[in-house]
Amino acid sequence: MRLRRISWRRLLHPLTAILAVQAGLSLNLVWNNSAFNDEAEYLWAGRLEISHWLHGTHIPATFGRLFSGSPVLYPPIGAVASSLGGLTAARLLSLVFMLAASAFLYLSARQLLGYVSACFATALWALSEPAMRLGAFATFDAMSVCLTALSAWLLIQAANRRQRVRCVAAAALALALANATAYSGIVIDPVVVAFALAVWIPRLGRRRATYCAAWFIGLLATVFALAIVASHSWTGVLHNVVLRSSNGSGGDSTSFILKNVWLYAGSSIIVAAIGVVVAVYTAKRDDLILFGVLGCAILIVPIAQIHAHIETSLDKHLAYGVWFASIVGGYGCSKAVGALHAIRPRPAVICVALAFAYPIADNWQAARAKQESWADANSLVTRLRPVVAQAKGTILAPVITYVAKYYTHQGEDWRRWLGTVQSAPAGLSQAGQTSYYTAMLERSPFGVIVLLYGTRVNDLPNDMVMAPQDGVARERLLELIAANSVSGSRAVSWLPPLTLAIEGDPAYRLSAVGPYNSGNAAGTYAIWEKV
Repeated sequence: MRLRRISWRRLLHPLTAILAVQAGLSLNLVWNNSAFNDEAEYLWAGRLEISHWLHGTHIPATFGRLFSGSPVLYPPIGAVASSLGGLTAARLLSLVFMLAASAFLYLSARQLLGYVSACFATALWALSEPAMRLGAFATFDAMSVCLTALSAWLLIQAANRRQRVRCVAAAALALALANATAYSGIVIDPVVVAFALAVWIPRLGRRRATYCAAWFIGLLATVFALAIVASHSWTGVLHNVVLRSSNGSGGDSTSFILKNVWLYAGSSIIVAAIGVVVAVYTAKRDDLILFGVLGCAILIVPIAQIHAHIETSLDKHLAYGVWFASIVGGYGCSKAVGALHAIRPRPAVICVALAFAYPIADNWQAARAKQESWADANSLVTRLRPVVAQAKGTILAPVITYVAKYYTHQGEDWRRWLGTVQSAPAGLSQAGQTSYYTAMLERSPFGVIVLLYGTRVNDLPNDMVMAPQDGVARERLLELIAANSVSGSRAVSWLPPLTLAIEGDPAYRLSAVGPYNSGNAAGTYAIWEKV
């Protein structure tokens, strides 16, 4: 009877309900769309890393420079999950990481602020757009966020347990692995250090807190350096962190970045700001620094990406700051609801439900739209597999190289694949460019060529929105190419002349044509094979 009561208490615990809702929302995205290029890239790389460890097979020398995280941490783990259950299993692994991050948030907020604030904080985090989508996205981001959350929880334990040195060491190890897993997580490190000091100073005193912080930073830097050296990834850190943040080489405007910050984290920013204001009037003086750190955490990533003029992966990177900001947001919600509940209990419940309804729906729509923003490759993969299985020679697949390599067994033979096309010399006429690519095909005969044609739906005439099917006339395909010279999402100059060169070469046969549509664009794929 006692065990049964304990089981029911756990099932009826608010954290269980929050995690169930979070899992349900992310699961709706898990089966939505084929692998994104980044997902395919890391899972494919993980397969090669495992093969390298077990059989000594060669891997590309560019792995250490290519990735935005160490190739020996998440990719092999994701690849193991993928080998067990395909892309779905790899995405479910990310969901496990995000659920664990939610659990660490609850434990952290409860120890700092109490039960009610912890429930609100966990709900704010679990129902945010970054938390929903990262739970359905098979990249290193979810693992990095989970390790960062673990580090924050361990830092709180260091202030309340006798084994303080071990907790600090474990926290440094977790954060170093989080940074090595995804270099983008390094941006949140100053917040983690400030968070640790804000937690430690009121409980340990300024002297002990400073000593622990120095020990934490030193061990963090040491473990991170060792991890990067061991995986030969210094060039990746240099390219993806140092150079990108220092030269501001991105092409995205500040207004565009801020617009998307509001889209993905607008509600989190508002609630965090309210929480800070409430804390100023209700919290203890010693805790004000902590609330200030938590409230400012959500601004770190937007500032960094505005500085670099890069919007890419913004919603994923925002997850770090949203996790910390949800704690102060939960505190503000608990105080506001507590005050309302004291006056009118029933309206308080209704107000809470209404207040959460709109952000949940808005975040869900944003997550779903992001998950549908790339083209569905299922039709392409189905038609490509038998072609590459019997083909010989190099496979040319610009834009979708990693997707094609991930979904086909031949992808492990990475030397066969070519993902770039050299542009023709400037100044050549259309006929001259076609001749240039005709000569290229004669010099470097490809066994299979896969090209993508697409444009925004609004840019196409109505009678061209429908993608052509098998048996389409050659003139129809060329008409589509002439109408829009786009490969994937980028306009390219080589696509029409290369296509004309292939069409004019009797050594190639058009094997398959089909739809390659995303949520906001109509596209077509074409597969040629050498006969």
